[in-house]
Amino acid sequence: MNVEMIKWCTALLLIVIIARLSHKVASHHLPAQTAPIFVGVWLLIGFVGTAGFFQNEWVLAYRHIVEKPWIALPVLAKGALITFFLNESMNLYKKSLSAQNFVIPSMLSVGPLVLMLFGEQLSLMQLVLSVLMGCVGLAFFLFGHLSELGKQGKKSFFYLALSALGMMVADYLIIDNGNWVLLLFGSTAFQIVIVLLKRYKLSIWRQALFSWRGTLAGVAFAIHEFISFYQMGTITPVTITVAVKAGAIPFIQLAAAIIWKERTWGEQLIWGTLTMMILIGLAFA
Repeated sequence: MNVEMIKWCTALLLIVIIARLSHKVASHHLPAQTAPIFVGVWLLIGFVGTAGFFQNEWVLAYRHIVEKPWIALPVLAKGALITFFLNESMNLYKKSLSAQNFVIPSMLSVGPLVLMLFGEQLSLMQLVLSVLMGCVGLAFFLFGHLSELGKQGKKSFFYLALSALGMMVADYLIIDNGNWVLLLFGSTAFQIVIVLLKRYKLSIWRQALFSWRGTLAGVAFAIHEFISFYQMGTITPVTITVAVKAGAIPFIQLAAAIIWKERTWGEQLIWGTLTMMILIGLAFA
């Protein structure tokens, strides 16, 4: 790993942590409906600001949609799912940062198995690690901080994991037949269309776009997305990017315990470290 890769991986690790923590902070002060707004608007601003830099990617995205118009279906599905995911995430963030941090890992216990239906090849080790991740997710559901959230919190967790699974399938279909600009811009544009159709009050838009908490969460999310996709495409292999994101999990679990008193730091460190090790194993298996 060269110096440039180390710099990008460090930046990604930091922005993953900042994005999660900023959403947690925003969840305590902003309505849940603001999340799809501040995320979508700042992503679109990011696309405008980087249009020249990603010119070739835009050309490829246009070719893909012209040659394979059916790809618009998973793009629209991703836009609808991410809108729901961002909205519902705010509700779970408010109750439990550690539970929200476990949504994607728990989904990954079945995600790779579902992708096999679309032609993805998995090794025996990946299958074993997926099952193991499912066991850890179930244990967290029964004995972790999620167990304290009550019926509504557990329902939110389940719906978020289910929507994350749907997004994973949509991402797989789009990336396999298109590129990341088509995926991210198309889904974000439809996300904004959905928000506009909901006709939220002006006060919701004002809080989303002009509060420092909404701005921080939106900017952090947008930077995270751009760094992730650009890094995977040009600087580091997908496995390294996944491993770096997994490396952020123990830090976020620790923050949940130390700042928001979600159980003890020792317990959260165990949950986070186990999850990190399994996900890194999945990435490299």
